[in-house]
Amino acid sequence: MNIIYREVKRLDSIVNKLLFFTKPTNTVLNKSNINNFVGKILGFFSETHADNIKFVFKSEEGLPEVNIDADQLDQVLMNVIFNAVQSMPNGGEVVVGTRLSTEANMVCIDIADNGCGVSEQYLDKLFDPFFTTRAKGTGLGLTIAHEIILAHGGRIDIESKENKGTRVSIYLPI
Repeated sequence: MNIIYREVKRLDSIVNKLLFFTKPTNTVLNKSNINNFVGKILGFFSETHADNIKFVFKSEEGLPEVNIDADQLDQVLMNVIFNAVQSMPNGGEVVVGTRLSTEANMVCIDIADNGCGVSEQYLDKLFDPFFTTRAKGTGLGLTIAHEIILAHGGRIDIESKENKGTRVSIYLPI
């Protein structure tokens, strides 16, 4: 029942993605332990995709709390991790890590996969509305994720090598 509820909620969010462009929602920030937050989301993926995807969580202990809108950050992480899963149709590994970026004075969530990667020619277009490399993609997921992280005062960096995998780093201010 939990999985069904979560998936219905996810489908509802797809409709809300379209509405996000016309009127972005207010970001309501609350202090949160990022390791606990990420762990719950990764637990969901471990339950639903355990047959051919291995999920590894490498959390740095003692991270400072960050101010997040839990619903919005949930949407960002679900989208990025789902993209990682989709990039590995024959299975693979998703490594999610948390760390302190002292040079940026931010907490970072890294999501890395060993999937198909993205061609270098497309890297600068990944946050553009309606740009997608998938036949059934809407091209809205990363665009909205980017907007949400900007609203948090953070940033998203993407590194990718075709046929080697992708690493998405999400930075959130302390």
